[in-house]
Amino acid sequence: MSCCLVASAFGPYLLPGLGLRLDHAVIYGLCIAFFIMDMPFFFTMRFNHALLWLTLSFFAVAIWTLVSTFFGGHPKLSWNLVLASLDNFTQPMAIIGIMAFITAEKQERVLSDALQKVSLTMCILLSLNTVIAACQMFWDMWPVAHFFLRSMDERTVWENAVIQGRYCGIFDQPVENGLAYSVALVSWTYYVNQYRSSWQWLLLPFLIIGGILSASKVFLFGGIPAGILYFLFCKKLHFGTLFKVFLGLSGVAIIAIEFADQWIGISFLELMTDPGYLASDPIGVYTAGRFGKEGWILTQVERILRSDPVCGIGLGTSDVLDNAYLEFFTQGGIVALAWYIFILGIIGRSGIQGIVKNSKYGLVMLLLWLMIVAAGFGGPVLTMNRSSILLLVFICLIIVLIEREYPTPRVISAHGPNVRNQPQRELLRITAERT
Repeated sequence: MSCCLVASAFGPYLLPGLGLRLDHAVIYGLCIAFFIMDMPFFFTMRFNHALLWLTLSFFAVAIWTLVSTFFGGHPKLSWNLVLASLDNFTQPMAIIGIMAFITAEKQERVLSDALQKVSLTMCILLSLNTVIAACQMFWDMWPVAHFFLRSMDERTVWENAVIQGRYCGIFDQPVENGLAYSVALVSWTYYVNQYRSSWQWLLLPFLIIGGILSASKVFLFGGIPAGILYFLFCKKLHFGTLFKVFLGLSGVAIIAIEFADQWIGISFLELMTDPGYLASDPIGVYTAGRFGKEGWILTQVERILRSDPVCGIGLGTSDVLDNAYLEFFTQGGIVALAWYIFILGIIGRSGIQGIVKNSKYGLVMLLLWLMIVAAGFGGPVLTMNRSSILLLVFICLIIVLIEREYPTPRVISAHGPNVRNQPQRELLRITAERT
């Protein structure tokens, strides 16, 4: 079921005029089906408390923004945009709700197998997307990509990115593509750290190249560092591992050298290292104009503060919200922003809990949380089309696994009691008495 949710993120548009994608039909259909089937057993099922709080938080944000929309009195751009903005809150709620249902009563071994399958599914599908993105350098891939994009009368973000040489495959925009490949790179690193296998190393060049082709700063400054840190902290760097890393990076280097002249997007990356270009407004360069001398985000914040800082201006009142914190603040004011910070707190608490419990999932959760917090300044991470599905499914499985996994036993000290190891000490005492 988790793999089904991940695969739906790569589905086409069913009704482009209404913005209905395959993932909408799968996610909302499963959510309604689980709710109806498990309603009689709802109060007897052992749900994960963190997932329940996350679901209720997104539900509260959806209700609050609807109140701000209908009673705020602010003009709407279009009702289609209102529904699309509402979907940004209801779809994460539905995904987390489904994950709460399917992970209830499941043992740690079953959940671990599910996380393994989700990681492989994600990496394989994104490797196929890399092939599509690489073909964009040589051919017009619109006949293929238009099934996965909502084409409007004006030029799409996808088409503007192609003109700049930033190739995203089936994803709408570079930040969406960068987030998807960041999650996939972290999940791939988790998989090779937990399971000994060789063929998965063949996926590494595809994941790195697919993220780089979009020239997304989320991937360059978030996904790659997170993957490297997790790999270095968890992997035993013996000769075989180093040899596989060398082969994987060599494959990336060979492909990069072969096609560097064909990729016009490299000029976009060169601007980020040009001292003359950076001297004028370095913050604006690295945030794509969101912050800096002419940053429009601060202007939007001032607008909301003057209009209605508590309730915001509702759904469908702004067309571009390339910031997670601004998305909640604009549409629901301080109340919605507080809910978003609460959501981040739940995810971060799970990562810290995993570190404290000495869980093998704690570090990956903490790195993902740091990436979510940082990437939120460049895009609505948890509510983004397609890529947020991959992120939420992966996070939900880890949250439940951290709760289900027992802490690693520690050596019992001979100098004093250890409360955390009380069961182990009791077992040793009984064994000693019987001996």
